Amino acid sequence: MAGRDLAELVQTIIVAPASHEETVWCAAAAAGDALLTLPGPWEEWLSGPSTKTVRRVKTAEQLDKAVAVMAAAGHPAATVACGGAVAAGFAPILAGDVPKRIARLQVSGLDVPPDPDRQSVTGEGDVAVVLVVNPAAAMTTGKTAAQAAHALVGWLTGPATPAQRAAHAASLATFELRTLASPAMFDRLALRSKVTIRDAGRTEIQPGTRTICVVTQPEDAAFEAGVRR
Repeated sequence: MAGRDLAELVQTIIVAPASHEETVWCAAAAAGDALLTLPGPWEEWLSGPSTKTVRRVKTAEQLDKAVAVMAAAGHPAATVACGGAVAAGFAPILAGDVPKRIARLQVSGLDVPPDPDRQSVTGEGDVAVVLVVNPAAAMTTGKTAAQAAHALVGWLTGPATPAQRAAHAASLATFELRTLASPAMFDRLALRSKVTIRDAGRTEIQPGTRTICVVTQPEDAAFEAGVRR
């Protein structure tokens, strides 16, 4: 955990990657599922920078072992699969409390090739929410996964009423992840987005870079006309 404040609350996400798109979708879904289902200091974490760390294992079997290590330390997992990728999300804990075996897992350099025939990944069911990736933000798979997790958590925690929160929670399994070809289209969508993530600039990209925005298909004709055709 070199370079990180050991007293900082961090949400750990561990992935066994497949394609770029499946890995990013899985990581975001696992982060959101952990938020909805696992106990933890969520309010304190959300009141700060909501720091996330995406760590990599090579196989699903290694992921199972990592989940067991976390469980033995009192940290249960929310596990999600998408295609060939699997991810486990956890409630935030102090950076200094992350088990050493988990802290040694790879963080930097998590970058797997995109699927050239697949611009998007969706869950099961009708899509109501889309996480749109800015094509002008050059990010690795690990970085994109963390940004997607930020965006989905922001969407899930945004509503003010119980009914709205329930509706947003229902979108967890059906959201779509899509990378645009046009930075200009992303900019237009981000202006009217429900949630737009601006990176803090700790790694890879400049502070303030808009990385991902969240749009709702039924409400955004520009998305329907400009992205889905």
